[in-house]
Amino acid sequence: MPGRPDFLYLLVLDFAFFVSWERTPFFAAGIGLLKDLLGGHLFGIHTLTLSIMGVLLNLALQKLERESAWVRTAVTFLFVGLSEALSFLLGVWLEEKQFWGPSFFPRVLKLGRAERL
Repeated sequence: MPGRPDFLYLLVLDFAFFVSWERTPFFAAGIGLLKDLLGGHLFGIHTLTLSIMGVLLNLALQKLERESAWVRTAVTFLFVGLSEALSFLLGVWLEEKQFWGPSFFPRVLKLGRAERL
């Protein structure tokens, strides 16, 4: 994944800056769901990440001047960086907890077979 731009984050930011910052959390949750459906990672990580970041972006844009280029640049940098960090931390935490993932169903089947023996 290194060096690969994530244009869906930029789409959320574009929506927040130019369309409607009030509806950003809902739009971000929809984009996160789309990213989860098209990606091959744990389901729900991107939806949760972008929902949380959409709410934080909504709160930040209520207080900041959205017309300033410096504010847009700083918010974009922080939004993308914090989104990636939160997505990474949630992924590590959920993998550690053995939550849903590629190995979930084989473990369930293995437990079912072990109980029958």
